[in-house]
Amino acid sequence: MNKVSQESIKQLLEYEDNTTLSIYLPTHRFPTSEHINEDQIRCKNLLRAGRDELEGRGTDEASIEQMVGDLERTFYDNEFWQHTTEGLAVFCSPAGTRYFHLPIECDEYISVGDAYDITPLLLAASLDMPYYLLALAVHNPVLYKGDMYGVERIDIELPESPEQALGIDELFSNSQTIRAGGYGTGNPGAKSHGQGDSRQAGQEERLKFFRVIDEAIRSSGLDITLPLLLAGSGDDVSSYKESSKLKTIITPSLSGNYTEVAAHDIHARAWPIINQEFCEKKRQSILEKINNLLGTGKASVDPADILIAAKEGRVDTVVIGSLVMTRDTISDDEDEKMKLILAEDYAGQDITKIGRHVFNHGGEVDGDLRENISQNAHLAAVYRY
Repeated sequence: MNKVSQESIKQLLEYEDNTTLSIYLPTHRFPTSEHINEDQIRCKNLLRAGRDELEGRGTDEASIEQMVGDLERTFYDNEFWQHTTEGLAVFCSPAGTRYFHLPIECDEYISVGDAYDITPLLLAASLDMPYYLLALAVHNPVLYKGDMYGVERIDIELPESPEQALGIDELFSNSQTIRAGGYGTGNPGAKSHGQGDSRQAGQEERLKFFRVIDEAIRSSGLDITLPLLLAGSGDDVSSYKESSKLKTIITPSLSGNYTEVAAHDIHARAWPIINQEFCEKKRQSILEKINNLLGTGKASVDPADILIAAKEGRVDTVVIGSLVMTRDTISDDEDEKMKLILAEDYAGQDITKIGRHVFNHGGEVDGDLRENISQNAHLAAVYRY
């Protein structure tokens, strides 16, 4: 899978020529043979439209064939279409072809010019947030790393069990906690055997076990500044939070045993939590800042003014209203999904230029729903000065 990254976008920006073709199209994640055929036809039609636009610009036939011909042969291979996500971005020129999978469905869109149209890539990247998910269990806990695309298991040595980690024969063998009696009765501080709360049995070993896991993660060299989502029973999640020294554990958690759940099922449950806790809150914070600054000269919703500021490197953050929640998607899911709109309002605007200028000057390009932006504008920006 070719994921969008800041580095890949920088590499695309380095290339300038009088002949470039940028293509965006929706695709199917986990496609059937019928879906593959549908995606190939869609790609074929866009390539034909790309040929027409290149010819209209006076591009010589040899260059067109070099660009589009190779692309046609690559993308008509059924094997390629068996490993797709919600969208695909393709960039070709006489120097070669690059493509990226997108974790969000998008409109069909082509752009021919002297530079690649990378703004939709910036919008897709702005929706992402890498994170870790720790599937807790007293046997064979698993650590995953996830993002908007999915999750994958991290190759890290975690203890398989309390017995292995603590060198004990069985989980409760060394516990000094109360073994019998009703919860909340008697003396909660008592340590004698034969009475007390059975649900507290083994708590000492469990906490020690989770401390070993915590230390393994903290000493692994992983980026422990990323959010950590816990998945497990209520008791295990609570115990891990009590024992952990990690500062990035988020409050929501997933309930249940996720140590042997398929990666795509984990992602389907985990991503909405990460999106709500970080991505949506970030977008809300940016828009609140813009709304507070409108009328002060430090923010604007005027595209012409924003373009001038972007060229001068004065834009700190620009928010582009190219997202919608809709059921009008190529998927068979009846639920509303977020979609990147490029065909209706995107084409013909200065959005492409604004996105490039802001990114080149170290600013941030974010996407949001049109209705969330003040005055229902196409875009809004906050200025550095």
